[in-house]
Amino acid sequence: VPAFARKRLLAYRPALALLAAAGALTFAVWASEKVRPGAPLAPTQTIQASLLYAPLALLVLMWLGTAALGRVRPSAALVHAAGAVVMLGVGLAGALSGLVVEVDGGTMWAQGHLEVLLFAAPVFALLGAAFYWAPKIWGRFLNEGLGYLQFLALLGGFLLATIPSYTGLRDAERYSVLFSGDEQTFARVAAAGT
Repeated sequence: VPAFARKRLLAYRPALALLAAAGALTFAVWASEKVRPGAPLAPTQTIQASLLYAPLALLVLMWLGTAALGRVRPSAALVHAAGAVVMLGVGLAGALSGLVVEVDGGTMWAQGHLEVLLFAAPVFALLGAAFYWAPKIWGRFLNEGLGYLQFLALLGGFLLATIPSYTGLRDAERYSVLFSGDEQTFARVAAAGT
């Protein structure tokens, strides 16, 4: 973000402290033994995991402040980074809904949550890195227009594929192929996203 905003990151030292706090909280999530039996995904069902989003959210606010004070130069790398943040936000919303309404482990909710956190967000981050580092690695820029088109296709596809898992297919059995009624409609929307 600072490279594309042409401005130094706001509060660089606090940003380093927030990264350290995120690392410590990640360790706390990993070491936590207060997991409910049958929880679909252990890290999303603990208070420590919810606290992990606090330093990350503050980092995102620092990036937004840096972008607001700078002269942002649009780039495919920047929009892919924003896509990773959007997918993490979808994962946060899903984790919070899992804390409020009980979720069983073998449901489509767990499958959709895994897809958002372990597939969608890292894919956006890797593609953003590829667009950013391509000139340094291969000596030439990747096509920016195709990068924007790729971003839009991936964002729409990931949202169509995962949002039904959090909503209409929430309690459906994981890996099920037989749906009826409204579940069939949500399954078709998710299939269109993939």
